[in-house]
Amino acid sequence: MNKLLSAFSLVSIASCTSSFANADELPFNLSGHVRVNYGHQDWQIPEFRDGFEFESFKLGVSGESDQFSYKAEYRWYENTDFNTVRFADLTYHFDEQTEITAGITQTPFGLQPFASNNFWFSVNYYLGFEDDYDAGVKINHDWGNWDFQAAYFMNDEYNDAAEFGRYSFDVADDGEYRNKEDGQYNLRANYTANFIRGGTTDIGVSYQYGNILNLDTLDDGDMNAYAVHMRHTQGDLKVELQYIDYEYDLAA
Repeated sequence: MNKLLSAFSLVSIASCTSSFANADELPFNLSGHVRVNYGHQDWQIPEFRDGFEFESFKLGVSGESDQFSYKAEYRWYENTDFNTVRFADLTYHFDEQTEITAGITQTPFGLQPFASNNFWFSVNYYLGFEDDYDAGVKINHDWGNWDFQAAYFMNDEYNDAAEFGRYSFDVADDGEYRNKEDGQYNLRANYTANFIRGGTTDIGVSYQYGNILNLDTLDDGDMNAYAVHMRHTQGDLKVELQYIDYEYDLAA
């Protein structure tokens, strides 16, 4: 038990992020980070309890041209020994209210862009409901204080359920239970208002329905989830609340 608790006590104390762009020289923006972690592991012998380690390297690119904009991000992780795309999408802006995005893009579900306030993700991330990216198309429309999003995703970002080296959490083929995401619909609505002077409140609802294909029987299962979420910002104070209910009905 001591080992388990101590493993979760590892803290990142050194993180540096840099971004740079020069419109006179480059037609796009470059960004990234190099992240180093310091860990104290009290279950180890004294000689190996403390130390720094290289954790990850990130490279991002973004830009715009006329009514188009694009962005992509790729990451290399040392301590888990894999590299992966986080997102890579292209957006067409019809006007100031409506845009359509295609590629590996964020699924519109729950609090956006994150449902957590620190270095560690919330449990929503590990369930596939926070900062999740899949391959598909998404429409966003602003109407007054309302923001509406609708999306269809053909599959996960790699279209390979056996590829575990990825940023997002998806339905997996682990060799025994062989399933993959095979079509997913998302709807999200968010209302922004100033109920309290000097503060901003976002209240929203989200719904997700997806088809789950069994790779052995080729039978279809499915999943569905909904969320009610709220974020209030008052100066330096931010409060986030979210309720999620989900269900998976797998073919095998």
